[in-house]
Amino acid sequence: MVRTGDPRRHVSFTIRQLCLKLGHYADSGGPPSTSLMELGSTFEDVVAKALAERWASSTDPALRGRYVLPGELELDELIGTPDLYDVIDACVVEVKLTKISSRNDIESTKFWKYWVQLKTYCHMMGVTKGRLHIGHINGDYSWDKGPDIVYNVWEDDFTHTDLSNNWRMIKSHSDAYIAADSRRS
Repeated sequence: MVRTGDPRRHVSFTIRQLCLKLGHYADSGGPPSTSLMELGSTFEDVVAKALAERWASSTDPALRGRYVLPGELELDELIGTPDLYDVIDACVVEVKLTKISSRNDIESTKFWKYWVQLKTYCHMMGVTKGRLHIGHINGDYSWDKGPDIVYNVWEDDFTHTDLSNNWRMIKSHSDAYIAADSRRS
């Protein structure tokens, strides 16, 4: 994925900083595992491109071109890179690969960052519907049957209030972080 601009202005950076501040996970003191990040990015790219290509060649003309790769977005000095956009459902699609167990409730804090990112991209694209595709590397951690990848899809139709509140949170945290970082420099 090619990103431009100040990396601190990317919504994924802001969401990571929020997760650390809220204690959703501990700061390891260094960057996240490069190998896991590369695997996740590759998984996202492969799934997104495969869905876009598959639907581009649909035999049903009404479905042809259903998924498009939106590329990089910019709004209010923030940068976002949604994985896919479903033009038929007017829906942002985010693809994730995670070690989080599939047994966890999708509404838990473990998945909070994914929902925040999805709502942010919905706001940036001016739509209310979002869909999460999540591949769980270790399935539900039931090792007695061996590790299985579990693939789940969730969808939500957010309210405009949900999206506005989420955007305010992301924007204010990003602005505050950059202001504080500038004072440290």
